[in-house]
Amino acid sequence: MCAAARANGFETERITEVCKSLDARRRLVDRVAGTDARIIIFRSFGECGFAVRSRLKKLRAAGHILICDQPSPMTTMFNEINHSGASFAKRMYNSVMAIYTGPWGFRPYHRVVEYAPESSFFSWGNRKRLMLCGNGIDVSRVPVRNYDGGTPDGSLRMVGVANTAVHHGYDRLIKAMAIYNGKHDKKAYFNIIGGNSDSPVIISLKKLAHDLGMDDYVEFSGFRDQDFISHAYDRSDLAIGSLGLFRNNLNTSSILKIREYCLAGIPFMAAGDDPDFMTDMSFRIVVPNDESIEPIAYAIEEFTQRKDMLTPGEIHAYAVEHLSLENKFKQITEGLL
Repeated sequence: MCAAARANGFETERITEVCKSLDARRRLVDRVAGTDARIIIFRSFGECGFAVRSRLKKLRAAGHILICDQPSPMTTMFNEINHSGASFAKRMYNSVMAIYTGPWGFRPYHRVVEYAPESSFFSWGNRKRLMLCGNGIDVSRVPVRNYDGGTPDGSLRMVGVANTAVHHGYDRLIKAMAIYNGKHDKKAYFNIIGGNSDSPVIISLKKLAHDLGMDDYVEFSGFRDQDFISHAYDRSDLAIGSLGLFRNNLNTSSILKIREYCLAGIPFMAAGDDPDFMTDMSFRIVVPNDESIEPIAYAIEEFTQRKDMLTPGEIHAYAVEHLSLENKFKQITEGLL
């Protein structure tokens, strides 16, 4: 975002601190208060927003324009807390903090940028400052893939890149692959890149693949560098986004990895809505945002019939035109200056 601001003619400074306590968050705001910046963009303080509210009010009163970058709606935080693996007492404490922060945590900001619609509770009194805007991406970070048209044997190669969690819904894809592979000689393969081998989600996915007889078709590559990922894009026909948004009580989201897929020029499968993509785009394969499996198996079969409709360059061009950080920065600051 700093590079995008500079490209739009602004001088920028980035302050990055790991805040593990309420006092650390307060010190961060106090540090920012020493700047003469006209625009200050904060990454959301989440359930700890109550701790810095009074300080943010002082910044606003001093003439600064305050923008909050809210990575996911506050309402989804309760689901994230519940699945965090923390103790019951810690989960209860964090949930109470989120409620205490409430919609009042947004009040000091001039604009709150969100990537999915907010709940009525956290939107109360904030509807004019809430802005639905898809994530932007640095269009220079990922090269266009060197796709060779697929494997000679006609099999389907899929890839999913994520710090794998339940909301990615990869279990749905594995179940759908079992249906598809049971009907076709030309098989579907799936490479999962990301996730620790000892994480509960990866362990459950490996068990699922084994139970369904899919061990030979599902690969678990773990965390890898960008060169490995780019090479995987070169060899894959289809990338997999989040297929389990409903598990976070979401139907709309702005997944960063989807934008990387688009930038690399690879078609992708996704569930739910995205503010930057229309539902009828040929390179975005949309499946129901629920637990159903058969529609995904059908989508895989349908995709194999038209996987060469768009070139990587055409998909990449959409990302450059619509998803660049420079474009997003203009949207976010419009009307505030």
